[in-house]
Amino acid sequence: NIEGNMIGFYTPLPLVDLCGPSLHFHFFDSEHKLGGHIVDFCFSGITVEYQYKNTLNIQLPDNDDFHKSNLDGVKEQLDKIISSLANS
Repeated sequence: NIEGNMIGFYTPLPLVDLCGPSLHFHFFDSEHKLGGHIVDFCFSGITVEYQYKNTLNIQLPDNDDFHKSNLDGVKEQLDKIISSLANS
């Protein structure tokens, strides 16, 4: 059992290709030593807070490595990973 915080967002269907699955969560422990992407969880004694946001700001890197990135096949790879997690 680990105490910490979870942050996430809901992505409407038209933006799923840009932002990933409709529900997306990350976790960080209370000591800020452990954290990462969440694919499944159980919880108890929680407090839920939320904010409605109608904007999405994305800041992309502006360097040679980013501009030369080869993203061929990335969507297919992510779809395969998401599908395998959903079926596990």
